[in-house]
Amino acid sequence: MRGFVSGFSHRLSSAHVIALIALVAAAGGGAYAATGELAASSSVIRACVNKRTGVVRALRGRQRCRRRKERPLAWNQKGVAGTLGRPGTPGTAGTVGPTGPTGTQGPQGTQGTQGNTGTFGSVTFRRIDVAVPANTPPATPITQNVPCLANERLVGGSANDSDPGGTTGTITESHALNSAGAVPTDATSTLGGQWRGAAVNASVTPSTMRVIAICAS
Repeated sequence: MRGFVSGFSHRLSSAHVIALIALVAAAGGGAYAATGELAASSSVIRACVNKRTGVVRALRGRQRCRRRKERPLAWNQKGVAGTLGRPGTPGTAGTVGPTGPTGTQGPQGTQGTQGNTGTFGSVTFRRIDVAVPANTPPATPITQNVPCLANERLVGGSANDSDPGGTTGTITESHALNSAGAVPTDATSTLGGQWRGAAVNASVTPSTMRVIAICAS
C-alpha cells in the first residue's frame, strides 16, 4: 500500500489525501484491523501524512509521526449494523398513585319529568255548632275553634251563620290557626291545626254559628 501511495504522491492534493484515506479505510482497514497491526483496542487506525510529498504512512504499535515532516491522522473502523435485538420483557406495574383533588361542581342538571300522581289521602270534615244569642254586641263576639287531630293537617275550613239571609248573626272571623292557637307561618305548622269562627248578633232572634275544619291525613 505504501508503494502505491508513494507512486502517486506527486499528484495528490490535500483533498485527494483525505479521499485516499477513506478509500484505504474502506478497502483495507478491515484487513489490518483483523491482524491487529493497525487498529488498537479502541478500533482507531493511526497514520501519518508527509507534509511535502503527501505520502500516507500507517502506524503500527507505538510508532509516532515525525513532527517536522509529517501530520498525524486517525480514523475509526465501523462495522456493519447488527441485527435488531428482541424486545425486552414488560416491566412490573407501578404502584397506585394518590387520589387526586376533588373536581369543581358541575352545572345544574335539567329538570326531571313530573312524577305520577300520588294516592289521595283521607279527608275529614269536623264541625261544631254554637249558639249566638240575640243582641250579642260586637265587643263580645261568640268564638269557636274546631281542631284537627294531632296526626291530621288542616287544609281548609269555614264559619257560617244559620240564617242564610244574614238577617240575624254576622260572622266576624273565619281563618286557620295552628295547634297553639296562633296564625300559621307555613304549611308545616298546620299539622294538628284548627279553624276559628266568631260571630255577633244584633237582632232579637237567636242564631247558630257553624264552624267547619277540613282535616287531611
